[in-house]
Amino acid sequence: MVYPRWFPSPGAWFRAVVLFVALTPLIFMARVFNYSISEASGFESFIWLVVIPLIFLAFLNQGIEENSFDFPSIGSWIDGFWSWLACAVALLICTIAEYIRYNGYVNLATVLGSDCENYLKIIFLVVLAYFYQARYLFLNRKN
Repeated sequence: MVYPRWFPSPGAWFRAVVLFVALTPLIFMARVFNYSISEASGFESFIWLVVIPLIFLAFLNQGIEENSFDFPSIGSWIDGFWSWLACAVALLICTIAEYIRYNGYVNLATVLGSDCENYLKIIFLVVLAYFYQARYLFLNRKN
């Protein structure tokens, strides 16, 4: 089945959902260690926000693409970096949405109804799916 190029394919949605679910252990680990960015040094923040997620995502991509959890290949490291970058962009967009919500530019409770707690999760998933669709289009472009 042919999908429009502007709409994420099922593969992009699948990778977005897998990444969304895979972030749960990282968030849990940060909460267990009571990690706070405001209390950490620059090097410690770099380790928690860049190095640990990159290693985790590289191993995750190795497991998804090659069905083995051996040491990741260079392609898995690149995919891990791409996943980390997708999460960073999605988090930035969600932060902007929260800023708009709390500063009263848009009252989301009136737009989405009284239950608007899950809208950030939806925004995060949609941004991830479009990020993976853009990656797919970039890697499979025709000259």
